[in-house]
Amino acid sequence: MAPKRPLGIGKALKRKKLNAEERKEEGISAPTEIEVQLSSTADADDELDQLRALWLTFLDASDNELVLNGVVHECDRLLRNDTESESKLGDDFHAIYALALSRLASFTQDNSEVGDYFEAALERVTLGLERFPKSAKLLFARAAIILSRIPLQYVSQMDLDTQISKKVPKMGLLVDEALQAYSEAESVAELADFDAQTFDVLDALDDLLDLAKHYGNDEMEHGMDSDDEDEDDSADEGGLAETHPLKSLKDSKYNEHWRDHTLTFLAKLDEKASGEDVELKRSVLKKLGQFYLLESETPASIYISLAFGEGADEATQDAKTAQKDAKRFTKTAVDYLIRAQNPDDPQSLVDVAEAKISLGNLYPLEGEDQERLYNEAEALLETANKATHGKYDNILENLRGENADMTSVNA
Repeated sequence: MAPKRPLGIGKALKRKKLNAEERKEEGISAPTEIEVQLSSTADADDELDQLRALWLTFLDASDNELVLNGVVHECDRLLRNDTESESKLGDDFHAIYALALSRLASFTQDNSEVGDYFEAALERVTLGLERFPKSAKLLFARAAIILSRIPLQYVSQMDLDTQISKKVPKMGLLVDEALQAYSEAESVAELADFDAQTFDVLDALDDLLDLAKHYGNDEMEHGMDSDDEDEDDSADEGGLAETHPLKSLKDSKYNEHWRDHTLTFLAKLDEKASGEDVELKRSVLKKLGQFYLLESETPASIYISLAFGEGADEATQDAKTAQKDAKRFTKTAVDYLIRAQNPDDPQSLVDVAEAKISLGNLYPLEGEDQERLYNEAEALLETANKATHGKYDNILENLRGENADMTSVNA
């Protein structure tokens, strides 16, 4: 049974705010019976194998507080019965225990307890590393816990006026700590360690960077007077002052770290060449495709402005440089999205089509390359549209409309 990705940052914060009565009203209730499925290689009589299976059961349904409590209680029991001289508790036990403790933070209604759960989780990781100092599982767990801590303990209590303090440190420092643990884990990990749970760490980093990128944008759009635009030169386009704890995460180095570690993760999956990792690999490829599309946005915008805006001159060096950079990023995105295609998922065809349209927009109007890319995109969209009974009609109509406009201009 493959574990699913835990809830994203936004959903985790929302769930944390639900009290018991609200959970009941929304129909979120714990089942009285839980089916725990052991892997084919597990020993049904082995308590550690049972714990691993229970943990995977929680990951497969991460809203189930009952299962999570069962994991923690089982860890407590195994630890009480453990004798240090004949300990059978390996590094994966300590990693599961630590991660389970950190997950409890998303269920508590008392904000003062959130930090306690994360402190207990990190303490368990530290104790585990004292016995297994080169454990990739524990180092990956440390990274995961730190990244989970940032939104649940700190971001949930922030607003635009929050400043760096002893209680709320610079978030970049915490991410640096998580990345250091991840890098150490990456250097000592076996191929088997590069699994869905490990990719969840990179996903959490991606979510966090996206949150920091857009934090405050709504407030800026709706809450700033035009007369106030020059009042705070220390605030960026997202409304964050230099002293805001999240500001440091807007540094491009963190996006580069995510990209580099994700490329390494993909290389490890390629090395494993396991049929069990097909869906995981598609997820990684899609994420990389989306990353490079975002990277292309700025140079593409510059190119289109310089080449087609008022007083445009397509032949300027600045326009050519921006066009070259935008093409390079977009071509890379198309390559990854093609590899991420799933014949059973029409949306994956649409992802490729939209990327090809973006690439086509970077070529000369009505040129051979642009026409070829638009035609390839249209073919993909038609396939996806048939499979979904017209879901993508609007995209097709827009694309055909653009082609028709160009034809009328030629005439």
